[in-house]
Amino acid sequence: MAHRYTDSRNASLQIAPSRTSDATLAEQISALQAQLDAVRAKQQVLEAKRTSLYHEFTTVVVQEAGCRKAIATLEQELRMALAKIPHIISRLLPEILSEIFRWTLLSEEDYMRRVNGRDVLVAPWRLCRVNGHWRAVARADPHLWSRIVINCENIRQGGYLRRCIPPLEYPLAALETQLSLSRAGSISVECHLHEWADSESNRHSQHLADLLNLLIAESHRWVRLSIGTLSRYPETSVFNLLSKVHGRLDLLRHLQINNWGSNVPSSWPLSLRDAFAVAPNLQEVLLPEFLRIHRHSSYISLDYPRLTTLRITLEEELALELLSAMQNLTDLELEVPGLYPRESVVGSESNLITLPRLRRIELGWFTDTTRYLSTPKLESLQLGYCIQHVPAFIRRSACQLQSLEITSISENEGGLAAVIGILQLSPDLSHLELSFDNSASVSSEAEYLDLVTRLLPALTLSHASPNICAKLTTFELSSCEKIPRSFGDALCGMLESRWNMPINQRFLRCVRMPGASHEIAIWERLDALRLDGLDIGPFWKASSSDDDESEDGY
Repeated sequence: MAHRYTDSRNASLQIAPSRTSDATLAEQISALQAQLDAVRAKQQVLEAKRTSLYHEFTTVVVQEAGCRKAIATLEQELRMALAKIPHIISRLLPEILSEIFRWTLLSEEDYMRRVNGRDVLVAPWRLCRVNGHWRAVARADPHLWSRIVINCENIRQGGYLRRCIPPLEYPLAALETQLSLSRAGSISVECHLHEWADSESNRHSQHLADLLNLLIAESHRWVRLSIGTLSRYPETSVFNLLSKVHGRLDLLRHLQINNWGSNVPSSWPLSLRDAFAVAPNLQEVLLPEFLRIHRHSSYISLDYPRLTTLRITLEEELALELLSAMQNLTDLELEVPGLYPRESVVGSESNLITLPRLRRIELGWFTDTTRYLSTPKLESLQLGYCIQHVPAFIRRSACQLQSLEITSISENEGGLAAVIGILQLSPDLSHLELSFDNSASVSSEAEYLDLVTRLLPALTLSHASPNICAKLTTFELSSCEKIPRSFGDALCGMLESRWNMPINQRFLRCVRMPGASHEIAIWERLDALRLDGLDIGPFWKASSSDDDESEDGY
């Protein structure tokens, strides 16, 4: 049977109705045609919608690009606006900012750094480089410029010894600027020199003389002077120029002389003997070891009766001669030269020297001048080897010690009895330190531990006997490598007796003790005290370097 084909979109199929199957097929084709028309209509709607959305998307993209550009512009404007707002530190009142700046002057070791090829105190020079406001505040505060340091000695930084820079690198212009910025206020001068044996030594000396002459011209403003030289011949040092300050030291309160010469003993130039004799406000004097006047047994001319603080190394006879006139003295550090204790050359102990205002004494290793002194207001006492006359001294002075430090307890003949005697006469004692310096001691660590072990029971509080130093708040012992069990038991027993009592009767607060290892039983007892609130830590001397601190802890 022949069929006729035509385009389905333009003409209908010619279907012969001769059979039933043909009718069914026609219905199916008609239904498909209707579906196809419906899908095509929907497609047209979607194409129209897509076109509309595309135009809308294009508009959104353009708007988004415009927003990004606007954001970038606004952010830049915001940054520029914020940059115009001074930082909060820059908005501080000059008085507050100046007070903060002054904290940078507290420590020479912390603030000595290399700046522009020379060692200077970083503050205040570096403060002037932050911004205009800081520079104005720093330059307007004379106190920031009042500390002048010229240090040409070898110094230790970071645990290493290094040579300081030569004096030629301390510009005269910088010193002139600092003196100018310090206005007419008081100044502190620190000048420590080294000897140069190079081709520039003459130039160094001349430059130092120029620097020193600038400072001497302002000596009427000095309140503190610290000088020292490591020259082999300090008698010919540039410091001889200081003879010019005689009679001009109206404000000087503190005089310190360190490292005077590399030879021992060293000679203080005869030309300088009277340089500081006229200083009406001088109160504190610290002189070096083995200092002599022109290699004779004499001492620098000062107004000694005015002094309140004195640190000196001097023959006992001369020292007592000085002390007899120093009725205003409140702080004394005295070292009598010699390697071992010796009989006094002074004479009768009945000729006592009364120092009515003295509150602190620190005596050298083999210095025993307490037998000639009476100090009714003494509060702090630091002793070396010689302690046998101290109980009688305390009894005679009727003083109430608050602090006691014995630096060589194990070497003393009759040391235990003497220490107990001192403690029995000091009921108000609050700080006790029994240390052992093996660098200067001839006795052993074992002897030290044995003596302290026998002393601890006397410090143990009980109801059966009178208590010694019941008000003790701080107790310190030297660090040792090996701690015997007997020492640990005695120490724990003493600490427990002072801690395990009603809180209102408990005085002990701080214990510094050997950082060595203990037996477990001792550790447990110490740990129980620590957990209960007692401050227990390793022994540490204030003069030690932070780098040398023990890693042991409690």
